[in-house]
Amino acid sequence: MQTEFNPDQDPVRQRSAGGRWFSEDDEIWELDRNVKVNVGQVRAALLPALRAGFTYTLAHYASTLSSKHTANMAADLLAMLRATGSSSPDVATLLNFRAMLTRETEHKLGALAGFLVRCDGRQ
Repeated sequence: MQTEFNPDQDPVRQRSAGGRWFSEDDEIWELDRNVKVNVGQVRAALLPALRAGFTYTLAHYASTLSSKHTANMAADLLAMLRATGSSSPDVATLLNFRAMLTRETEHKLGALAGFLVRCDGRQ
């Protein structure tokens, strides 16, 4: 059972929409009893200049949207980076990833694109 936390003590600590406290600096975020997100894996795959924006945006998703949707954004971004061999979700990476998707999986790009638009410029 998690104890109450005073967010004034640690400004990078937030409460997920699922009710669990997590720190943006943690490698793994436990968003609810069934969902853990390995944020460290995604950060390690990204260029250093993109990590803060990713973390900020994913933390916003975690605190306002469902745990599962948040986990899907992290997993889909990591899958795209690995599949394309890229460390930056730039236009070329998105186009290459789109070419790999099927009709059944192309929806992943739409959700991921919305997430990336929110990440852009967040430092």
